Amino acid sequence: MKRVIFGFITITALAVLGFAPFANAQQGNYNKQSTDIGYSLPAGKKHSGNIYTSSRNIQINGNIEGSLYCVASSVLVINGKVSGDVVCLASKVIINGEIGQDLRIAGSDISLKGKVNGDASIASLDKVNLAPESTISKDLQIYGSSTEISGEIGNNAYISSHNLKAGNMVKIGGDLSYSSVDEINFTNGQVKGKINYNQVQNNDNAALSVIMIMLMLLVLSMIVVLVVPSRVHRSSEIAKGNFITVILAGVATVFLVPIVAILLALSVIGIPVAIVMGFAYVIILIMSAPFFIYLLGSILLSGVKNIPLRMLGGVVFFVALCMIPFVNVVAILSSLFIGTGIVIRLITDGYKMPRYTLNPPAPKPPMPDALLDTSDNQDTDITKNSSEATPKDAKPSAKKKTPSKSSKKESE
Repeated sequence: MKRVIFGFITITALAVLGFAPFANAQQGNYNKQSTDIGYSLPAGKKHSGNIYTSSRNIQINGNIEGSLYCVASSVLVINGKVSGDVVCLASKVIINGEIGQDLRIAGSDISLKGKVNGDASIASLDKVNLAPESTISKDLQIYGSSTEISGEIGNNAYISSHNLKAGNMVKIGGDLSYSSVDEINFTNGQVKGKINYNQVQNNDNAALSVIMIMLMLLVLSMIVVLVVPSRVHRSSEIAKGNFITVILAGVATVFLVPIVAILLALSVIGIPVAIVMGFAYVIILIMSAPFFIYLLGSILLSGVKNIPLRMLGGVVFFVALCMIPFVNVVAILSSLFIGTGIVIRLITDGYKMPRYTLNPPAPKPPMPDALLDTSDNQDTDITKNSSEATPKDAKPSAKKKTPSKSSKKESE
């Protein structure tokens, strides 16, 4: 069991180390064609240098003279040739092309039909399929629930899977160490080295369950960070800015919401509200882990500006904490309360409390002193400041002459 858990941590750590170039992606050869919908390198096209991309779907039909570092929330397809390493995380992975060096993949459904000239490390939530035409030149490591191998492995192989099947065309050039429920009877020549079989016991099943949960946590965290990266980063700023409020909000939500839902369910009218509240409560608890993990990653990798890399670093650190006795209890409770508080504060971010009192009428602005002076013998220019002096060259206003008495008599 310890070896299985250690292997999972190793693969996750290697994946994070492989994503390290994301931190300097802007200084390197960062692929700017990546979008939320998908990225594609057409057939016949050649890309010189490494590619760092994250999107929903990724399809490589051309050739890459370098390494591929990617995160795909849906499907990753490699039909072309990658001269360097491939370090990727995706829900579904299909590799039909050629990998020049090492392959490190984590996902749910992984299918390998191509050629890997280096080592291959594969971690899967569901199933792994090595087709008969697949070739791995060096070592192979597989951690998954259901695994089927039928290809050629040049060196040693270590496989930990609840259900393991081996095809007739499988060839292993070195030693084979595998853990499974049922033992496999290999024919002569299929495995050149030693075969070490460890039957999966109840504790191994528990270890595999832990690995599956951690992989699900990894996939969920990366999906969240790819869908709403700005909100994920904003959540860490909220938690760091007012940590006490976040904890209080998390504790209140975890304990009070179930009580309120139960009280509402006691009345017929409140049953629909209780059901909706229960669904919302479950979703908030599920989403609490990714936001807490990103908070850990943002603290540990404060100098890294790439959001997915921070999330991956947080996942590795959180998994490591969960493997330490007594510390794992603190880590899980912190994820529950702090993560829930972050989600609640993120939902209410920017919300203003309503006012239930009318605003007092705005006071009238005071009248300028110039308008209050109504004397007849002074002209006032209201467009100028009263403190400004009258220009010397300004002509005085002409005064209206009053007709004299003599002129009145002459007119009569």
